[in-house]
Amino acid sequence: MTFDEAMASELLNILSKFGFDKVLADFTRGNYEDWIRKVVQSDADVDYMSDVSDGYIFNGSNHNVYVTSGVSKLVFWTDCGDSVFKISFNKLRCDYCGLEAEHFAEAKRLGLSEFFAGTEFVMYYNGIRIYKAERAEVSFERLSNDLYERLESDGMEAEEIFDTIDEADSLCELINWLVPYYTNSDKADALFEFLNESNINDLHSGNIGYIGNRLVLIDYSGYRG
Repeated sequence: MTFDEAMASELLNILSKFGFDKVLADFTRGNYEDWIRKVVQSDADVDYMSDVSDGYIFNGSNHNVYVTSGVSKLVFWTDCGDSVFKISFNKLRCDYCGLEAEHFAEAKRLGLSEFFAGTEFVMYYNGIRIYKAERAEVSFERLSNDLYERLESDGMEAEEIFDTIDEADSLCELINWLVPYYTNSDKADALFEFLNESNINDLHSGNIGYIGNRLVLIDYSGYRG
């Protein structure tokens, strides 16, 4: 068993003490939301994460498990290790974690993997596919400060910078503004072409992060409604 498999199993075993296994039997977003609401209301060992919307902390004896979710998938991790783990909600149009892993494999083939927090299948747990991804820092403050400093160095005035950041954020275009500062024009064009051809949309600020000084996408399955 690899380190990631052992860690994912340990964290899932902690969650199972809160009844998570029953939710996995029919892992829809609605069932997950019903479960998390009941657990938060009834269990003193579950807390809200102050810096992550829809984020929760499950207190285990050896590790705390941090859990958050989006429309298509659940993400969980602990302070130990460099990975987060993902599970797709079912009864959607596809296995969004599997699609994300496919996108990463293709990005590697195209020489574009540096722009992605790598995602791959790691194990089955009670018949459910568990994926791992590189752990990244996700911070709108860091994103906006990053772009502010770069636009300022290009000579843009502060008021225009703030307007640009606000508009880019509202249109999910922060990545479009930042990528050219991290690579050459040919590679930036190749990345944007890949994102478009792969229908990788929904690239809001919560889906962009940093691994060290590397700008990366952390959720890039795209969403198909």
